[in-house]
Amino acid sequence: MKLKKYTHFSVQYEHGQIPFIRAYVSNPEKISKHRFHPFIHYTIQANRFRREKDISGQKSPTREKSNKKREIFYADHLDAQVFAYYGNILNEKLEAVYSQNGSLNNSVIAYRAIKCDENRNKCNIDFANEVFQYVLDSENDKIAVLCFDIKSFFDTLDHNLLKKAWCKILDRKNLEKDHYKVFKAITKFTYVELGDIINEFKELKIQKVQYLKKKDVGAFCKSGEEFRQRVKNKRLINYNKFDFKNNKVRTFGIPQGSPISAVLSNLYLLRFDEEMVKRATGVCGLYRRYSDDILFICPVSVVDEIKNFVYSFIRNELSLIIQEEKTQEVIFTRVKNNKLVKWECSTIENNVIKPALLSYLGFDFDGNNIRIRQKGLSLYYRNLKRMIRRRARYAFYAKRHNFRHPNRKKDAWIYRQRIYKTKSHLGAKRKKVDGKVFWGNYISYIKTASKIMGQPALLKQIRNHWKIIERQIKEFEIAHELEKTPSKRGK
Repeated sequence: MKLKKYTHFSVQYEHGQIPFIRAYVSNPEKISKHRFHPFIHYTIQANRFRREKDISGQKSPTREKSNKKREIFYADHLDAQVFAYYGNILNEKLEAVYSQNGSLNNSVIAYRAIKCDENRNKCNIDFANEVFQYVLDSENDKIAVLCFDIKSFFDTLDHNLLKKAWCKILDRKNLEKDHYKVFKAITKFTYVELGDIINEFKELKIQKVQYLKKKDVGAFCKSGEEFRQRVKNKRLINYNKFDFKNNKVRTFGIPQGSPISAVLSNLYLLRFDEEMVKRATGVCGLYRRYSDDILFICPVSVVDEIKNFVYSFIRNELSLIIQEEKTQEVIFTRVKNNKLVKWECSTIENNVIKPALLSYLGFDFDGNNIRIRQKGLSLYYRNLKRMIRRRARYAFYAKRHNFRHPNRKKDAWIYRQRIYKTKSHLGAKRKKVDGKVFWGNYISYIKTASKIMGQPALLKQIRNHWKIIERQIKEFEIAHELEKTPSKRGK
């Protein structure tokens, strides 16, 4: 149980209210009559820059920009506790199923706490390393790695199939009233756009959505009456239960971001996981699933059989779709050259064998070396440059303010402390200062990956990060004629 601080329709709970919350969410009668608030919805947009391929398979010299959108929904405070409580009930049932089958327990790796040792749980670094080591230790001289991706996973989960899986894990024919109430709340859910809320509650003076966290707003509505007048009566609520475009009842989709969504995703794919583990055992292969990312390692002779089974089962049994354009088929071949044994990694495009890399959980593997995926490094450097650019702009505004108001001067320099702490090696070490724990940054992540995977070359990929930080800061200081950051300040 966790009490999180965020702004929703009702007020936030304090630590002293924990006994009330525990008693409420564990009472089936109260939950069966509970009125759920609408979710608050917003969209995360991530920019991607890729070189597109032409018909012959050649990449274009320039990168094309594309957007990937992720729809996020977050529940009201008491609703979130209800979802978390019932998600925990389902998760305990799932863990009991996983524990009965060692292969199944090791295959489902997303949204679970899997012990690495006494000090920590496994993370994506461990999961990726296990896959790469499996390839290196394989007794076969030629093996295939298949990677599949499910299209719009959370948005297309079938409600009827989800309900059957829910009943089966509880060993019931029908859901009890409280479970059915939670099921309806997560499938026939309602939501309000965050932008509409900000437009309605103009007295909060929130100019942009990203500024909401900086405002000390306890709740949007002070009472249920205000919620009905300003949200419900003004028709700000959207409904997932009906598809107005096609004029029919919507029977698919759950919100991504609720405390129960992760558990339901594993519950929904339980039958698929069991079937894939059986096939992996039968061909002496390996199966891993991280949310909607599926990986299967097998002999080359059964590749077509596995691909046909995955496409068929996902489409016919689960009513989902595999994105064929994102499917990876990588062949690893052991080659002996001058008494040295190496692996060659290749793929087939347009009936032509080409060198390739296996991309998995943020890492690239060529059969011999592991590298950080270029996509992750590019994102790190884009965020770094954006942070410096923003701080330089604020310093420029301060400089302009000082020119107009010489008696009320502001600091007209780039503040470097947070840049160094979040983006450089100076903030990579976990430390505790004045009771606050700083957990490190992206550099810490790469250092951890280098240590776990035994790949010192990973550190070489970020060896120039300090030069880039200093060069970027210096360029903006010269461009805007800014003061240099004082080496020592009174703070």
